[in-house]
Amino acid sequence: MENNKTIVKDVELPFFEGFYNSSYDSLSDWALEDELEYYTKECHKDITIDDLDFNFKSFSHDIVEIFTDIFKDNVPSWVEKVENPELDSPKFYNFRTDKIYATVTLKDNWREQIAEFVKTNSNWLEKRIKQDWTSRSGFDSWIHNDIGTFMENVYEAEPRYISIIMQYAMELENEGEDMYEWMTEHTIEEFEMNNCANEYVILTKDEKESNDNETTNDNV
Repeated sequence: MENNKTIVKDVELPFFEGFYNSSYDSLSDWALEDELEYYTKECHKDITIDDLDFNFKSFSHDIVEIFTDIFKDNVPSWVEKVENPELDSPKFYNFRTDKIYATVTLKDNWREQIAEFVKTNSNWLEKRIKQDWTSRSGFDSWIHNDIGTFMENVYEAEPRYISIIMQYAMELENEGEDMYEWMTEHTIEEFEMNNCANEYVILTKDEKESNDNETTNDNV
């Protein structure tokens, strides 16, 4: 039997709010403050917050993995797999925040399923596409804002359009929920069940003092 599954790479996973000034960022801030209190009060160390570091690389990797797992459990019926998530962070946070890109495998009959979804929700989709993707002052849209051309790009499995149609389907499936808030809450809840943000905090002062002592001893 011919395999008609479609694999789409570099699909942005919607509903990820990023790390900058976000609820995820608050976890790291809280962990640093908590560890500072522990070291100064319990361990009687003479340190400041500048003597602590946070392993963001490891922390962000774990958050992305958890977010993706929860996302996979809530995808539309035409999505078979979501794999290989990768975090894309801007060099500067002036214009955008972090994004997660993944490889999405669509089921054999994904076009037929999406066509049925569009037929059922055509009025909502037409208004929403026009609202979201019409250029205006301060926003230049690179997405077609008419439902016909928009859906042509979906059926051609263009990654950006696959991302958006997934977003719309998940919003309609969870009508009344703020999906950004819902995904963030569930990601943090799952993270805290299996991890502790404090584990990512590193006391750098001890490392620096240890290295300084080794250098001094070598020179004696």
